[in-house]
Amino acid sequence: MSHLKMEHNAKPKNTILFRLQIAILHFNENSDREQATLQDGTERFNIAFPKYKKGEHTVKKILVKCTYGEL
Repeated sequence: MSHLKMEHNAKPKNTILFRLQIAILHFNENSDREQATLQDGTERFNIAFPKYKKGEHTVKKILVKCTYGEL
């Protein structure tokens, strides 16, 4: 019967809602990040070689870093 007990480290609903709201704010703040550029103004890219493409490459944009704690 011990597997039916509630966990001792379960978080209250208010804490879960607060963390969810913070995650939403973080996502909204960083959802439209611009592409990173070099000092001369050229855009930065990354080349990836995913296994599912069997050696073919994929070009991806490098975005500017996320903002943390700047609400």
